[in-house]
Amino acid sequence: MAGKRGFISFISVPKAIAAGVVCGVVAVLCWAAFAIWPHVFVLPYVAALAATALCGFYVLLATLRDSYRNPRRGVRIRPIRGFDVVAGLLLAGPATWALWPFFRVF
Repeated sequence: MAGKRGFISFISVPKAIAAGVVCGVVAVLCWAAFAIWPHVFVLPYVAALAATALCGFYVLLATLRDSYRNPRRGVRIRPIRGFDVVAGLLLAGPATWALWPFFRVF
């Protein structure tokens, strides 16, 4: 049913991975500019890192939800779930690690 979709079903995992990769590329470009002009590019850099991390955590949460709700599909879907977990960790881990110095400011 279209009306019964929850927040986790809002966006598909491949779209979240693609958005996370785009945000990650933007974060790398902002990082290069942040190294030269830190006072100008601090907010775009932090926003791109936060968006990348959120996409990664969304992928991990959606994969966990799918494996919990559909355990019988595990054998057929295991390689896809493995890719989703690795992609989610690669998006969320480095972005969260790069955000760590900015957490201490607040």
